[in-house]
Amino acid sequence: MIMAGAPVGRTRDGSGSTSGRPGSRTAKNSASVAEIASPPTQDSEVGAMTGKAISTRLPNLRGLEAFVCVGNAGSIRAAAVQLHLTPSAVSRRIAALEHDMDTALLVRTPLGISLTPRGRALHRIATRAFGAIARHIADQSATHKRIVIKAPHSFASGWLARHMPRLRQRFAAIAFAVETSPRIEPLAAGEIAVRFGFGDWRDGTATRLVGVPMQAVAGMAYRGRERLTRADLRATRILLVSGTERAWSLWLAANRLGPLAGLQTLAFDNTDVALRAAAAGTGITLAGAGGQDAAGSRLVRFPAMTADVGAGYYLVVPRAQRGMQDVRDVAQWLRAQFR
Repeated sequence: MIMAGAPVGRTRDGSGSTSGRPGSRTAKNSASVAEIASPPTQDSEVGAMTGKAISTRLPNLRGLEAFVCVGNAGSIRAAAVQLHLTPSAVSRRIAALEHDMDTALLVRTPLGISLTPRGRALHRIATRAFGAIARHIADQSATHKRIVIKAPHSFASGWLARHMPRLRQRFAAIAFAVETSPRIEPLAAGEIAVRFGFGDWRDGTATRLVGVPMQAVAGMAYRGRERLTRADLRATRILLVSGTERAWSLWLAANRLGPLAGLQTLAFDNTDVALRAAAAGTGITLAGAGGQDAAGSRLVRFPAMTADVGAGYYLVVPRAQRGMQDVRDVAQWLRAQFR
């Protein structure tokens, strides 16, 4: 940066001292690159700035950032505010940039700061370069978005597994992960859940996807039976899947079989394992009416005792947060599949 009337061929280093070697260059605060490939129009601009062939060494990027900011803001003081620096720090960065490039880029006049012809050429190129970098980073951020879908094992291995290819195709820029757990865990940013129950969770907004009437399921020892009695339930175990206690109580009441209390229970953390245990004769469990499972041919269902207790699969989305548009879009797509 030079004062009006100062020789253009003389530059300042970062401390303010001048250098009288017009052809000198320094490696200080510079970054090396293997090759710079620019369109012909940019080649001519670079050549106009330096009068030499394109170099394989880039100037200090902090100085380049300060220079572009000054060119956009029109003054060192305004640029300093935007960069959260002092005006003297901005001046030092630009002086170091001029020293690296061995050319004057700014002229201070009574009317303010103006760019030299070489400064204007550099400003055009640097502005385009910084814009391209910003767009690239934004594109990369969009490409690596990640959404976690938490679901019961039975839902994840069934419906979700069948529809996952279409989901990935619809949202190609999002990386999906599926987590199964018998526990209801609070949702974090970037997570959605499909849960079985009654939609009364407090960590998000629940939308019912599909109602699931409940049906008793047992092993082949009950083949030929249409109904179960309280005595049948007392004589075996209730295979209680985590989170289905309320559904069991309502199903028992709908079939006038008394309360869950007083019956022997065996806890399971997912429906598939409970169904296999029922097929093995371990006890009786509840499952969705019409559901398919690996142990289906070895199970006896009781359609006459089917009861709609209000349970179903719900889509749960975290309450409003910043940056949740992708989560909302995916949730909307999932809901649409059940309409």
